[in-house]
Amino acid sequence: MLRIYISGHCRGCTTARRLAEQVRSERPDVPLAVIDIDDPAVAVPANVIGTPFYTWQDRVLFMGNPHATELLQRVEALHDGAD
Repeated sequence: MLRIYISGHCRGCTTARRLAEQVRSERPDVPLAVIDIDDPAVAVPANVIGTPFYTWQDRVLFMGNPHATELLQRVEALHDGAD
C-alpha cells in the first residue's frame, strides 16, 4: 500500500494531494491512503519525520514530493512486482 502522510501546515501537501489523485486516476488498482498526521486519532509511525512523506509497505519511498512520473513509475514497479 502507498501511504502519503500530510499535515495542515505543510506547503507541499497540496501537491501531495494532487499526486495522490493522479495515482488514483491512472492506477486505480494501487491501494493508496492519504493520512493527515494532524488527526489525533492517527498513529504516526516513528519513521515519518515530516510531510509530505511517502511509504510503500512501511518502507520510505520519498521524503518530499517526487515528480509525478517518478512516483507513478515506482508505484507501478512495486505494485506489479507485489513487493
